[in-house]
Amino acid sequence: MDSLPEGIVIKQYNEDMHPLLEDLETSTAIPLGKQFPLNQIKACNSLQQNYNAKSKQFKEFIILVAVEELTQKVIGVVNAVVKKVLFSGKSEVKVAQMFGLKVHKAYRRKGIASSLCLKLEEHLFKLDVSYLYVKADSTNYKAKGLYMSKLNYMEASTLRVKILNAEKSSEYVSKVSVDKGLRLTKEHYQDKDMTLVNIWDVFKSSYYAGTYVAESSDSIAGVSLWDSSGLEDMNLVKVILDLETLKKPFVHLLCLLGMLLLTLASLALTVVGFYLINSWFFSVCFLVLAVWVLIRVLKFGFVFVKYSHYAIYKKQARRGKLFGLFYKGEESARKQLVKQLIQGVKYEAQKLGLEYLIFEYGSKSPQAKYFPIHNFSMQVLQKALGKASVNEWSAESFIDPRE
Repeated sequence: MDSLPEGIVIKQYNEDMHPLLEDLETSTAIPLGKQFPLNQIKACNSLQQNYNAKSKQFKEFIILVAVEELTQKVIGVVNAVVKKVLFSGKSEVKVAQMFGLKVHKAYRRKGIASSLCLKLEEHLFKLDVSYLYVKADSTNYKAKGLYMSKLNYMEASTLRVKILNAEKSSEYVSKVSVDKGLRLTKEHYQDKDMTLVNIWDVFKSSYYAGTYVAESSDSIAGVSLWDSSGLEDMNLVKVILDLETLKKPFVHLLCLLGMLLLTLASLALTVVGFYLINSWFFSVCFLVLAVWVLIRVLKFGFVFVKYSHYAIYKKQARRGKLFGLFYKGEESARKQLVKQLIQGVKYEAQKLGLEYLIFEYGSKSPQAKYFPIHNFSMQVLQKALGKASVNEWSAESFIDPRE
């Protein structure tokens, strides 16, 4: 194991540490994007319950924290939840998902993250866990460097993640009973990878919001809805300026006036410059450049107004997940039926007060062609513990909504 800096210890989480974990969440806020202006907007998880609420959805879980002994400040954390799953519908194994690895910015590059992960592996090995996996954004090269180069993880699968906004209803969609939803989902995933041995744990959860189906002739498509808004939300801590500065009325007003003046100046420069340049070639070149600048300014203004309003007035955007998509019937009817299903479920989610839906699916899965546009993709990285060998997951593996 990497040696920890002097005065830093790793211990198990207890609920008295919750306020310290909230501070750590804020200090490890990440940008919403890589390009300007989204790279100037930082967000972190806003915990709606105690820090361990997400992990407590599972019967077995471990939360380790790195603590500075002198100040008792929590400077790092990692979570893992344990469950029994099936590979290819046959071999029953214990797997663990690691998530929420964070280290305070002032303490990074000191071996704390890798020490937390390796200590976590020791605990999981004692619980007879065969596989440990983690999901990482495919463009997060720092995370992939830690997991794949330093900790010897291997790629097990690739997931697409699509954010769905609520839309209009569909008359073909209806909600079925919990028992029927469970039965249809189990039938479809019984021979797939990562299917929960006790999938009933998901369907009896208070966060389970129902299974919806769309039917046509002898074909049926269905998907289940998960309301995850009761666990965590997004909390903005920076929108160009730090939130505390931005909340001052005169500062916010000055920023908005500055955006307006910048937009008007860009528009005036575009018009005046086009008419003052005599050469038609240079006029066209100038116009193209000026329009590009104007579009960038308008985009910047829109993003600033949207996120500053959210940050100041704390509009809560409730989020949910879709999981367990299944289909039975003629292949020719699948695309239209799945499309009707998703439209209808988005409307049902809207009625529940959910504004955004997250949908994860395997990039090689048959349903991928019905959802060609995605926000980003994730690599599922897996490490075999003990004598287990690394498995590459099938394209239609079951996606646990509790993750």
